[in-house]
Amino acid sequence: MLKGNLLHGELMQALSEIGHTHWLVLTDAGFPRPSRAQFIDLSIGVNLPTVPQLLRLILEVCPMEAAIMSADAHRVSPAFVEEAQALLRPITIEAVAHDRFKELSQEAVLAVRTGDQHAYSNLLLRGGVSYPY
Repeated sequence: MLKGNLLHGELMQALSEIGHTHWLVLTDAGFPRPSRAQFIDLSIGVNLPTVPQLLRLILEVCPMEAAIMSADAHRVSPAFVEEAQALLRPITIEAVAHDRFKELSQEAVLAVRTGDQHAYSNLLLRGGVSYPY
């Protein structure tokens, strides 16, 4: 049996295949599904789970080295931005135009939809490594 707080078998399997420099996208409930990514829908209710809740669990098992979000999140969902930045420290989240974020999300190998109802609460994450290099 696995240790840790992330229990979803399909998500654990998908995360085990994230390699160094692979992108994954965590999306709110309304974000368009990237066409080429493996897709896992975890939305079970309004704000269940949220992107930050899922991010916290993923970071327990999968190292990240970069993150991108829509610049609109800073204006519309500042609490989301603050929580995401706190969870990802010391990584600084790059902010890009929302249309650019949608373009970049097409590079993701994994897309995970949450029930998050906060506008622009989406994150692109680049897989890191768990050993020093």
